[in-house]
Amino acid sequence: MKNVTRNRERGVALFFSIFALLLLTAIAGALIFMASTETSINSNYRQEQTAFFAAKAGIEEARARMMPADPNSINTTAAPLPIVAPTNNATSPIIYIVNPVKGGTAVQPWNAANQWADDELCHDGYTALGLTAVAPDVRCTTANLPTAAYSALTSEIPFNATAYPTATPVPYKWVRVAPKLNASMQGPGTTVNTIYDVNSGVGTGITPVCWDGVNEWVLTILTAANCQQMNSVNSTYMTNVYTLTSLGVSSDATNAARKMLQAEVALNPTPPFPYGLFATSTACPAIVFNGNNASTNSYTSAGGGTYATTQSNYGGDVGSNGGVSVGNGNVAGIVGVLQPPPLGNGACATPLSVGSNGSTLGPNCSTPGVGGCGACPGPTGPNCLANNPTYVPTPYVFPAPPPPNPLPPTTAYSGGNSLVPGSYGNISITGNTTLTLAPGTYSINSLSMAGKGQIAVNPPGAVTLNVAGQGNANPIAIAGNGIVDDSVANDFTINYGGTGAVSIAGNGDVTAVLNSPNAAVTQVGNGNWYGSILAASISISGNAFFHFDRNSALAPANNGYYTLIGFREVPY
Repeated sequence: MKNVTRNRERGVALFFSIFALLLLTAIAGALIFMASTETSINSNYRQEQTAFFAAKAGIEEARARMMPADPNSINTTAAPLPIVAPTNNATSPIIYIVNPVKGGTAVQPWNAANQWADDELCHDGYTALGLTAVAPDVRCTTANLPTAAYSALTSEIPFNATAYPTATPVPYKWVRVAPKLNASMQGPGTTVNTIYDVNSGVGTGITPVCWDGVNEWVLTILTAANCQQMNSVNSTYMTNVYTLTSLGVSSDATNAARKMLQAEVALNPTPPFPYGLFATSTACPAIVFNGNNASTNSYTSAGGGTYATTQSNYGGDVGSNGGVSVGNGNVAGIVGVLQPPPLGNGACATPLSVGSNGSTLGPNCSTPGVGGCGACPGPTGPNCLANNPTYVPTPYVFPAPPPPNPLPPTTAYSGGNSLVPGSYGNISITGNTTLTLAPGTYSINSLSMAGKGQIAVNPPGAVTLNVAGQGNANPIAIAGNGIVDDSVANDFTINYGGTGAVSIAGNGDVTAVLNSPNAAVTQVGNGNWYGSILAASISISGNAFFHFDRNSALAPANNGYYTLIGFREVPY
């Protein structure tokens, strides 16, 4: 038998062993690489999600603090949210809520050199800030940020007032709160002119956007000064839309993941409120007309209207949670009261009484809304006829204006006859003195006008008086020659939350809104009040005349949560 020697196959097993080892090594390396990649992807995803939800948390904090009822509200009587386009000064600022880490980099979104600068601001239509325009998808730079157009507040999540900032806050850096403006959204493209209008051809890029509860509308500045004076198709006054921009991060590191989110929010408007004179008290009566000439009628300042051009013998509506005694006066409108028991929940057995020479015109028709008659807010039929009440289903509840914060001094003001917005004590105007107020918000302790004293507003604009009334039983006494502003009652608002007396007398005219739901108001003399009055009780005597500016109804405010209208991620 012949033996065959296969020397050429020697070492094959070793070769295959080495090849298999190399193959397994490659597979193991690939698995390790894939695992490392998956870990990196998961880490990046986690950081992006952390940044996303941190930015969302910032938006939710801003939405909560925009409510006046929030204990850390950024929307107070003394410092309300802006309702006009921001300008590069402190009178109409952007609001920033900042959230630094204890021991970390300061958060200054208004500073382009800061790690957390607001590199989106120049894209959001705030041209009145004097920003340099840049193309979409290009970050804002030093020349694109304002220098004096911001108001900075600190975050309250997590709330720890004694140790703020904390070492472990929710990792968002800032939220910007500002009114939304028309043409503020840039779309895809390479030029700064690629923008979206809310209503094409209406308003400009600096025109605020309003909300009617369903749709956004550009403020028609030729017919209304602000959203609160702009009527919807349902005759409801609109509210401002606000753009909330929030920057969330995964950590304080320079290369940390970032997410910038924007939300559009607005308060849903309150239902139409028809009453120019309204008493919150359940007294029987809470509104009293004394004498033979005390009267009401109406007009509207909407669309540039004046009393001379829009005066109406209807619409001078009066309402009360208690009773109304018209006596021999004349109410050129409806009288709204709660229905008496046992059918209703009113406190007065006879909620409306009319003297032999008195009258209430109602709409004076059996079919509301027909033939030029107004719509009754209560049941139709006989309740819409003259000298009959209109029954409202439930009492109206109004929040009391909070006292000024900080409180003004209680000493007499002894300065000049021209004031700028600020805090003052007891202001007394006598003789032939005219006190000139610049537009803005004033905190005062009391106001007393007598003789031929007068208040004038110059330059023209909106004035708000927040009255504290400390140690004063009659914190508001308006007499003399009244208050001279413009024909828009909403441009002069007097807020008082106390229970002191408010007196209106003299022969002068006043065009204003008086918001004093806990006070007793008396109007006497030959003067005219143009606007609206909210009080606990109201007494009108002599030849005093109340002219309801239907554009200034003090409806119960919607103090609830701001509705989320839109939400998006900003690709910057």
